[in-house]
Amino acid sequence: MQASGLPPELCDAIIDELREDKKSLLQISLTCRALCPRTRVHLFHAVTLLGKSCCDRLCALITLSPTLALHFKSLRINWRIRNWNRNHLENYEPLTVIESLVGVTDLYLALDDWGRLPDAVASSLQSCSYRNLSIGGYCTFASMGEFCLLLQNSPGLEQVSFSCKNIPPMLCDQDRSLHGTPAPSTLRIIDYQDTTSVPSERPRSLLTLAISSHPCPFSFCNIRTLTVCLSGPSTMFLEDLRKYLALPSTSLKHFCVIHGFRPVWSHRGSPLASLDVSDIESIEIRVYRDRPLFLNPGTLDILRWWISNFSSTDKRNIIRSLTFTNFTSISFPRKEERSTLDQEDLWMRLNDCLTSYKMGSLERLAITFDQRPAKWNMLKAQVEANFQGLKKSGCEVILDVVTREKN
Repeated sequence: MQASGLPPELCDAIIDELREDKKSLLQISLTCRALCPRTRVHLFHAVTLLGKSCCDRLCALITLSPTLALHFKSLRINWRIRNWNRNHLENYEPLTVIESLVGVTDLYLALDDWGRLPDAVASSLQSCSYRNLSIGGYCTFASMGEFCLLLQNSPGLEQVSFSCKNIPPMLCDQDRSLHGTPAPSTLRIIDYQDTTSVPSERPRSLLTLAISSHPCPFSFCNIRTLTVCLSGPSTMFLEDLRKYLALPSTSLKHFCVIHGFRPVWSHRGSPLASLDVSDIESIEIRVYRDRPLFLNPGTLDILRWWISNFSSTDKRNIIRSLTFTNFTSISFPRKEERSTLDQEDLWMRLNDCLTSYKMGSLERLAITFDQRPAKWNMLKAQVEANFQGLKKSGCEVILDVVTREKN
C-alpha cells in the first residue's frame, strides 16, 4: 500500500502521537511500507534486558537488520544473577550485544556488581552520551570513581536518579580535567541506607559529595530540581540535606520530599532540625503509602515538622507554590477524636504560618488527600474554613482527593 496524499510532516506528526501504541505502529508498518522509517523510530526506541533470552532476541534482531541498532535510545538493564558461575564474567557475557547500541541516551541500570561486567560491556556503557541516567536495584560500584566513569562522555546530562540500595564509597579518583563535567538539572535520591538504626554507621549518599571538598567530576552546581525520599529513622542523610540546602551557591528551585514507609519526624524523642527552604520557589511534600490510611500520628508529626520548617527562617522567602500530595486522609476516625482536633489545630497553624510576612510570595497551596470519604463536600468545606486568611491574602487554595480504582 502506498502512502496517503497527506504531507510527510503531517504523517510524521500522526505517527509521533501514536508512539506509545505499539499495536497501531505495527499495523501501520504492515499496511504502508513507505511509513516504516518513521514507525521504526518508535518501535525500536527502547529495549529492556532482563536476562540471556532478552539478549539473544536482541542479537537476532540486529543480526537480521543491523541498522535497527541505531534506533535504540533507551536501554534498561535489570539484571540480577541468582546462581553465579565460577567464572563470573560468563554471567554477564550475553550483555555484549549492547556494543552495537551506540546511540543510547537514556539508561536504567540495575546490576548486582558493576565490577563483574566484561570490559567490553563496561566500555560500551561508558562510551555513550547520556541525557537521563537511573541507577537502581542492588547495583554496586566499588567507588564513586566508577560511577563518574559512566558519565565521562555525558556533558549534556540532564537528569540523574540514584535509588540503588548500595551507595558507592565517596572516594573519586577521576581527573576532572580529562572530561567535561556533567551538571544535571534534576537529581532524585532514594537513600535506602538511611534505614539503618545504628547511629555510628553513617549512610553514604550523593549529598555527602555535594557538601564536601572532595573533587568529583559529577557537579551539583546546576541542579534545579531535587527529589529525595526520607525512608528511615536515621538523621544522617537528613543532616546532609540540611547542609546542602544551606549552601549559598546552589541553583535549586524545585524541591520534592517523599516521606517513606517509616516517616522521619523525630530522633530519640527529640524533634528533627529544621530545613532552610526559603530560597526554593516550589515545594512538594508527599507521603508514600501502599494503602489508604486514616489519621496516622506519624503523618501529623510530618505536618508539624514542615510547619516548623516554614516558620524557622528569619528572612523573607521566595516560595511561590506549596503542594501536599497524598498527605493525609480527611476521614474522621471513629475512636480517635483527639486526632481530629489535632488535625484541625494543625490546619489553622499552617494557615497562620503561611499568612506571615515571611511567606508573602506564596501564590498557590494545593492539598491532595489520599481517599474520598463520605460527605466529601462537607468535609472539604470544613478544611477550607481553616484557610480563610490565606485566601484573603490572594493565595489560591486547592483541595482535591485521589480517586483510587478498585481492582
